Amino acid sequence: MHKSILAGALMTLALVCAVSAPAQSAPTVEQFQAVLVARLQKLKPDWAKERTVLFQSVKAGTPKSGAYPFLVTAQVHDYGTGFPANKYYGQTTVGTFEDERFILSEDDFGGWKVEGPLTPPKSVSKANPAEGVSAIPVNSLPGKPAANKPAPAPTGASPAKVVKLPMGEWASYGTGGQLLIGLGFVLKADGTYTNLEGKEGGKYVHDTAAATVTFKGGFLDGEVGTNVKLSGFKLSNTISCEPYR
Repeated sequence: MHKSILAGALMTLALVCAVSAPAQSAPTVEQFQAVLVARLQKLKPDWAKERTVLFQSVKAGTPKSGAYPFLVTAQVHDYGTGFPANKYYGQTTVGTFEDERFILSEDDFGGWKVEGPLTPPKSVSKANPAEGVSAIPVNSLPGKPAANKPAPAPTGASPAKVVKLPMGEWASYGTGGQLLIGLGFVLKADGTYTNLEGKEGGKYVHDTAAATVTFKGGFLDGEVGTNVKLSGFKLSNTISCEPYR
């Protein structure tokens, strides 16, 4: 076959394939909200017991090269309990995103990643007046929380592998790898945990979508482990937990 004819045939074939290939489906506003909330939850400050994200408006922009822009106005409500026994009832901080631009794109593991100003540019803090009472109640703020469901993987991508927590003894380490004896614990398959002596236990909830572990009751009540992997997770900026070997 003549070279020019062969080249023309290959070019035609390439154009046909390009036209017929299915286009990547753009993520919905709900998918974007789920990804952003999961990312913001991972950045919840250590002092905050609860973080709530309230969306006032989310506008999808024009995608470019696999990057999907969103314009967001939202508020982030952080509530801390403090130390009621010492008559300190914690604080409430409300941060505000006002028409801030975020970019959603596919990550290297078949999921979504979000980029943008993850710390609210504006915030206000107030001391809580009493135990269990927020100085700025969530229901006093405008906006609505995102739907409580994980964002599906991008179209055509393989879903991210679900991390299963190893059962048994876990050790906690401080800065520099120092073993923290009093923070060791045992995870059980029935969703409960105890200290290393089998006492002071409670329950734990492993959120695979958000990659978090939340402890309820027991000596770790209210603590949230983040960035959960088979090798362990972060309990705070200075404490990491790993399966004991």
